[in-house]
Parts: sequence; C-alpha cells; structure tokens
Amino acid sequence: MFSVKKQVKRKSLNGRKAISPLIATLILIAIITVGGLLVHILLLNNYSILASTNQITVEAMDLIKQTDGSVAFTITIKNTGNKPVIALIVSLSGNDLTDLTFSPEPSATPLQPGQTASGALTDLSNYIGGNAYSVVVRAVFGRQPHNVTRQVIMDSPAKSVTLET
Repeated sequence: MFSVKKQVKRKSLNGRKAISPLIATLILIAIITVGGLLVHILLLNNYSILASTNQITVEAMDLIKQTDGSVAFTITIKNTGNKPVIALIVSLSGNDLTDLTFSPEPSATPLQPGQTASGALTDLSNYIGGNAYSVVVRAVFGRQPHNVTRQVIMDSPAKSVTLET
C-alpha cells in the first residue's frame, strides 16, 4: 500500500507565527475570570438593593415640666435601616407635633443610615404631670433623583412617655 505523508505547515500571518494553544488557553481563562467577577459584583449590588430595610429607633425621649410651668418634649431618633430618611413626623397622644424641629433637619439633609437626629419642643400645654402619653414616629424613606420621589412610610411602634413633674 501506498503511504502518503501529509506535511502540516504552520500558516504564518505576514511572516509571523500564531500564538500557541497554551497562551490562548491562559488568555481565555483570564477573560472568563474577569467576566465572572463582574457578574458577581453586579449580583451583589442588586441583592443589597433588594435587601434594603426601612427602620428607625427612638434612642431617647423625655416629656418634662419646666420650672416656669411649660412642658418640654425632646426626642432622639436613629436611622438603623440602610436607606436615607427624608422626613420625620412625631405624634404625641395622636397630635402631630408640627412645630417640632430636628437637628439635622431630614427634609433639608436626608438622615443617612447610622445617623441620629434630635428634636425639641418647649411650648407644649394640656399635658398633666404623672400621666403616660403615647408617641408614634413616622419616617419617610426615599431618594429624590430627577425630581421623582419614591417614598416608603414607616410608623414606629407606639411608645409611652410619662410627664415628669
């Protein structure tokens, strides 16, 4: 029988040899690794958006009768969630304390996660010493990109505060 030997010649591109299969494999592995890392980072970012929480805690609260007979109310609220608070509304025995101002004011500078805001109101009346009053804090969470507001409103569990004389 006849044996025909075929000669395999490497084709050259403009007189240069092509890259070896080993180097091509290493480059492919590097590309796949970088692509996998990018997908992983994007998925983690989306997961943190889905796992966002709207939560506040009342750290301190006092209702005190002053020596001049007026009643002072102070409250400190902490954003324990992971979204900014853009508004805080406090109700004392069902009455919204519209004159209560916070420092920092969440409507001017959103209360970022981990930050606290303190509020004080010193011109209250109609509260009797020794009585307990319920306090509800309403927090509005959201951002305002491009003049679009997405708000989530959360009411804190009612707490009571006793007017100290």
